[in-house]
Amino acid sequence: MWFACLLITPLTLSAQQTTLTVGGQNRSLFVYAPANLPQNRPLVISLHGLNQDINYQKGQAKWELVADTAKFVVVYPAGVNNSWDINGNRDTDFILAIIESMVTRFGIDRNRVYVSGFSMGGMMSYHTANKIADKIAAIGPVSGYLFSNTTASSRPMPIIHVHGTSDDVVYYQASGNQQGVVAMLQKWRNWNQCPSTGTRTTPYPTNKPNSRSVMEYWGPCKNSAVSLITLDGKGHWHSNDDAGVHTTIELWKFLRNFSLNVGPSITLATQPANAVYTAPAAINLVATAATPNGTIANVKFYNGNTLLGSDDSAPYSYSWTNVAAGTYKVRAVLTDSQNKTAETSITIKVNQPQGPYNGTLHSIPGTIQLEHFDVGGNGNAYMDSSPGSETGVTFRNDEDVDIEECTDAGGGYNIGWTTAGEWLEYSVDVKTAGVYDLAFRVACNGTGRTVSVAMDGLTIANNVAIPNTSGWQTWQTVSVKDINLTPGQKIMRVTIGATDYVNLNYVTFTLSKELKQEPFKGSAHVIPGRIEAEEYDLGGEGLAYHEANTNGNEGKATFRDDEVDIETTGDVDGSYNISYILQGEWLEYTVEIAGTGSYNLDLRVAADGDGKIFHIEMDGIDVTGPISIPNTGGWQIWKTVTVNDVSLTAGKHVMRIVFDANYMNLNYLEFRDVITGTDNAILSDIKVFPNPFGNAGLAINVSEEFRYRITDLRGLELESGTVTGNAMVGNNLKPGAYVLTIEIGKETFVQKILKH
Repeated sequence: MWFACLLITPLTLSAQQTTLTVGGQNRSLFVYAPANLPQNRPLVISLHGLNQDINYQKGQAKWELVADTAKFVVVYPAGVNNSWDINGNRDTDFILAIIESMVTRFGIDRNRVYVSGFSMGGMMSYHTANKIADKIAAIGPVSGYLFSNTTASSRPMPIIHVHGTSDDVVYYQASGNQQGVVAMLQKWRNWNQCPSTGTRTTPYPTNKPNSRSVMEYWGPCKNSAVSLITLDGKGHWHSNDDAGVHTTIELWKFLRNFSLNVGPSITLATQPANAVYTAPAAINLVATAATPNGTIANVKFYNGNTLLGSDDSAPYSYSWTNVAAGTYKVRAVLTDSQNKTAETSITIKVNQPQGPYNGTLHSIPGTIQLEHFDVGGNGNAYMDSSPGSETGVTFRNDEDVDIEECTDAGGGYNIGWTTAGEWLEYSVDVKTAGVYDLAFRVACNGTGRTVSVAMDGLTIANNVAIPNTSGWQTWQTVSVKDINLTPGQKIMRVTIGATDYVNLNYVTFTLSKELKQEPFKGSAHVIPGRIEAEEYDLGGEGLAYHEANTNGNEGKATFRDDEVDIETTGDVDGSYNISYILQGEWLEYTVEIAGTGSYNLDLRVAADGDGKIFHIEMDGIDVTGPISIPNTGGWQIWKTVTVNDVSLTAGKHVMRIVFDANYMNLNYLEFRDVITGTDNAILSDIKVFPNPFGNAGLAINVSEEFRYRITDLRGLELESGTVTGNAMVGNNLKPGAYVLTIEIGKETFVQKILKH
């Protein structure tokens, strides 16, 4: 038998250290109860590990953060000599005393008492399940189990167990006298009469794609369930991983579903779990229902008090479609065959589609107030790791972003309480292509803070170092120069670096140099003719070319000063070639096509490997289809690839070479003279010479009447005539390149001519 006497320290706060006298000993415990706690709320008892204490357990489990929202009492007891009696009654008597004390003080619900613990505290959780199962609704052990692995609870016991695969204290796998987690839980699954197979979710949580954790669930079992969360690669600790599992949050999500009440039970969730919804949304509601009283008659789903639908057979679900933006309290009500009911509810937020704050795009150049992030909600227009705003201001307090009043010049608001990996997005309109300077207005009290900025997923400022301004409202400007931006509407994302907490007021973009796309040598490349690959247009990243990285010219040639990778070529012709090419990169060239027709295209290429492909576009239209580059056997072993019958239209165009695979070298491409609508018999009767020609003119010898026309490369007619026999033409032309067209009946001959 145990005897308890409560000794209360004179504190008025909801968190206090106190003692209980149990079995003649004064036993210490820390009690936390949220403010304004109603009656009949749950109790969670959190047990520390061997040679640990209350403060250590509080520091790692952090149950208070969950209790504040879910409204329940948390108790951290202290073991005798920082250890637990996992064989006898000493500490189960202590736990019984804690329950009675919390009933007296806070009116907690006896049917919803949960025990969790770390390491030896986890072992004590299992011992509690075996000894006083009629007092405990469910247990949540972390990194600890009884090596003897006895299963002797007086009833099926709901269990959620969390364990790291690299635990070197209490092993995940069987070792020595330790049976391992899987074998241990198998016995509890049998004890609880669980299904032989369960569900497996990976990665877990599903909304964290970089998580390596796995959740396995067996249920419903006999008035219980069993869940195992495996933390891949983690050791003997309580996980608080923003990119993976927060152990305490997962424990509570499981424990809260169980009660000692003998009656129907129901839980409600959305599938997929933790989905982010945007209007008009389609939401799949799924209820898990059980009853010991015969059968389940039906499960009804409500939006508030409005019936959405009913399902009378498992799995109980409802597909809610075309849901408008808003916050909804959705209820599921179970009725069994004895007319007993159970009810649960969840809150679902449906975001409006992402768009600019107040409906207006932020203009660049210009200043963007960072509290004016896009509408669209958490996970869509921004990512904030904690629900609700922590600052208490009335500005945009329906969002989860933490906004506070700002004392910087100009007042207004700033972003605060930022944590690693959080981000905000802004719909912007870049008015002018150019080189910009970026200036952040920042404040922080500490070192190691960084911020990154991306446009449409491409980083334009990576890990910008934020200085220690020595105060959260002591503001400084941090500048980043020489950022290339292309014109148009974009999504800008600001991401917090690896260290928590930096305050952000605004960011300003200033145009330092306007960029225009122009031919490399001031005039367009002429087609037909050769185009050196390294002579792509001027204009910079995103305008005249796209490079997948920002690590400078890996080819090391000094021919041009930008990000494109150019190297000295070993080919027999040409000086340089494009190299270190990555999939998705492209180069643009302003070209002047002499005449409309079909051209043959020669490409000078080298590659060391198979699967190399690119294609060529004219004004955004693919004119070649995929061009396969052979394995030439080395990066400077060159071959010519020919593409026949490329259809081109006369005039000025922008040609883009788009690389559809990684790593190939390109020296030059050459379009050979076009011949349109002329048969071989006609060609044999046409003589055009000399080419190039001088002031004496160009001779045309044809055996019958013909019409000729000379145009410049823009298509402007400079000379024409109808002749029978021979003619000398072009003597009055200025030096340059021209197009000669000869028409004989219905046939046409076209050739590029050059005058010295």
